Amino acid sequence: MKEDRGAGVRWLCGVILVLAGCASSPDVIMQSLPNAGEARPSSGSLAGEVSLREAGVSGRKDRIFLTQVSVKNRTGAPLPFGPEHVYLADAGGTLILRVSEQWLPGYYEASMRGMPVAPDREAIPAFPSAKVTLAGIAYEAPPLTDTQRDEMAKEMAKLVEVTVVAPQKAALGTVSLDKGSEVALGVLLKEVTLGPDAAVSGYVYFYQPASARPAYPLRLVIELQDEVHAFQFRER
Repeated sequence: MKEDRGAGVRWLCGVILVLAGCASSPDVIMQSLPNAGEARPSSGSLAGEVSLREAGVSGRKDRIFLTQVSVKNRTGAPLPFGPEHVYLADAGGTLILRVSEQWLPGYYEASMRGMPVAPDREAIPAFPSAKVTLAGIAYEAPPLTDTQRDEMAKEMAKLVEVTVVAPQKAALGTVSLDKGSEVALGVLLKEVTLGPDAAVSGYVYFYQPASARPAYPLRLVIELQDEVHAFQFRER
């Protein structure tokens, strides 16, 4: 479903995971977060579309935020773009941890096949610095030790297992899938160079540990060559 939210911007809302299971399965929470009406520039070199969903399990306070990002290059020149240009922050200006687009599909596919995976700290890449300034607004990047990143990667793996892997196994009735990650996760956004008028679409995932429950509304920011597009989402 698409709904106009402002000039030049369309919002994508759709179910990207098949959620099914038996009555004894954990209660999976999956909800789309609606736009809160933040003003955005109607012109610029980058045309953008985004949607944001929140996934969790009852009894656990950590969350995965799943955002679909679609952009089109209107600069007239080659334009590098990737997940490192997408940020998600809570109302207090603290950045939510981005999940590695390299780690997640490999974990998913191995887990679907019953193969043990030991998550490493690269599952949660560090931000470039403790503070990130986007369009004059300063955001705090949570400082993490290697030990903390190891522990968060393990917790995130448990959450992925319950919210993504287990429902897929139950719905599909098999653990032998070709390109299983794309069945459940869609296409993850990877770093590309867009030619003039070229477009790309993909998912960027963020992880919020239970120790730092985010304050809504959340602000999703796409920053590219000093141009910033901000999108604000409130909790249902």
